[in-house]
Amino acid sequence: MRLAVPALLILFLVTLAGSAWIQIRDGRKDTLFDAINDIDIIASLSAAKLGGYSAPASSVEAAAHLELLAKDMPPSALTQSRTLMLVDQTGAILAVYPPLENAPGKLSDILGDAQPWRSLRIVPAS
Repeated sequence: MRLAVPALLILFLVTLAGSAWIQIRDGRKDTLFDAINDIDIIASLSAAKLGGYSAPASSVEAAAHLELLAKDMPPSALTQSRTLMLVDQTGAILAVYPPLENAPGKLSDILGDAQPWRSLRIVPAS
């Protein structure tokens, strides 16, 4: 009996630690999945709203388009330090919302050398 109590206590603590690890792992997966879905919805909404506009000719016009888009978004779209960026076909950042003091000049400054945005093809609305 003297040995059974410590052994059962150790078994209980190991089971508790394993259960905590599973909860943390699953919680992280759920959080990442939710974030990806939120970003997908925001990107789809942005594309739909900006589809009716012609390409901006200047950074001032781009900033105006982006500000109008941000005002049409639900308040939860820009929580958690999310930033909207309007980027041209070469990857140059035309406008950022909310405005940043040290906004990067190119999307590659943020994404690095992988540049997954080059695989995207934007088809103009007809």
